[in-house]
Amino acid sequence: MQNVDCYDALNTENDKRSTIGSPRRFLFNAAFMTTPGVYEYRIIDDEAAREWVKENPNWMSTIGYSEACQALGNLLGITVPLNRVKASFEPGDEGLVFRLSQRVDPGRKGKVGFAYQVENHEFGILRFIGPVVPSSQGFDGVEGDAVGNRA
Repeated sequence: MQNVDCYDALNTENDKRSTIGSPRRFLFNAAFMTTPGVYEYRIIDDEAAREWVKENPNWMSTIGYSEACQALGNLLGITVPLNRVKASFEPGDEGLVFRLSQRVDPGRKGKVGFAYQVENHEFGILRFIGPVVPSSQGFDGVEGDAVGNRA
């Protein structure tokens, strides 16, 4: 596997939609909901992650740790910019999630090392479906309370 260096850059061009209404693509180092609403999350393998990057060349990195940039870049065969920004989803936006498959001691956060991340990771795709629209039946048309617990 080729060693790809991480560089420190804020890629604001990739933060813009390439065409009006087209979904944006992000790289994340955690699966988190940036905007209230409905999401879909699915685990994918390394090959599917590489395909996602090839199919979505206008992604924006939100990776804030240089070791994570290096590990992710090596796994995907790309250069991943260090970019401590806050992303917010709009309907249709997706994020490629690179996260550790093992819990890390809080004192080691951001310091676990390149090899550990490569050996103990998983990929997923997080997609924002859209905002929640309350209905007369409960949460998003499903009978239940405001947090989606079914009656």
